[in-house]
Amino acid sequence: DQIIKENAELLKLPRHFNIFDKTDSKKVMKDAITSFGLDPKEHLDKIQHTISTEKSRGVDIKEYSERESFDYTSDITKKVWIKYEEVLKRESALDFDDLLLKTLKILEKNQDVLEKYQNRFLYIHIDEYQDTNKVQNKITVLLAEKNRNICVVGDTDQNIYSWRGAEIKNMLRFEKTYPE
Repeated sequence: DQIIKENAELLKLPRHFNIFDKTDSKKVMKDAITSFGLDPKEHLDKIQHTISTEKSRGVDIKEYSERESFDYTSDITKKVWIKYEEVLKRESALDFDDLLLKTLKILEKNQDVLEKYQNRFLYIHIDEYQDTNKVQNKITVLLAEKNRNICVVGDTDQNIYSWRGAEIKNMLRFEKTYPE
């Protein structure tokens, strides 16, 4: 969250923003589901999982909303997600998935900020690399792009977080991305 704190104004957040834990997020989503006259017991877990999965793939609500084809569940998820983001904004808060997603967005959209961190982080070492998701990998690639001083440690047989968005292909592609 250090990159976000140092660049909070780019996200229109105060430097000391709030962080919603899983319980906070669940309550807000439950309230949103109820506001649509739906039963949270039937929808909450699926919607919460979908939003978290999408964020770990680098998709924000704007990108999710722009999809052309929506089934019933996707439509409800979109509506709940919009309400959820409204509450996060009102509370000057981010959830755990946002900590990564917003960091990525800052680095992708602000070349000067990216260069600052590339110059600060001359050497990068990541343990348990097999458990990184798409967003974590993109952040890593951006930060290591300039100096290419990166070392990762991982074991493809220990990939236990695929249910949470971990992509083993990050580990498998590492040597192709960094042949040196």
